Amino acid sequence: MSDFFHSAETIDRYRDVYLDAQRFIEDNAGNRGVTLSDFTTQRGYSQRQVQRALSWFDTNWRRMLLDQRMKRARELLHNTTDPVNRVAEQVGYDHSQFSRTFKAEEGMTPEEYRER
Repeated sequence: MSDFFHSAETIDRYRDVYLDAQRFIEDNAGNRGVTLSDFTTQRGYSQRQVQRALSWFDTNWRRMLLDQRMKRARELLHNTTDPVNRVAEQVGYDHSQFSRTFKAEEGMTPEEYRER
């Protein structure tokens, strides 16, 4: 119920931080080491400020990064013939980590997804 008492100004700030984080992740998701700390340092936010803003939208840094990477991986698997290890590199993973993560998120291996 405390969310009801947030001011419109606070909600606008949360939205701005969320959208900034989303853009940053879209631009940097392929970098294996991209972190919340990178974002906060480059944009001048505190980590707590970002965590609160993302929490307002029922997400967190790791989930947003994972969702963006999986979205990009699905696009690459669907639209290219690049080998799976190359797709993994393009979305910021090594091959085995990518295959495990992709299967956990999508319910099938990258190879199965591409064949489908």
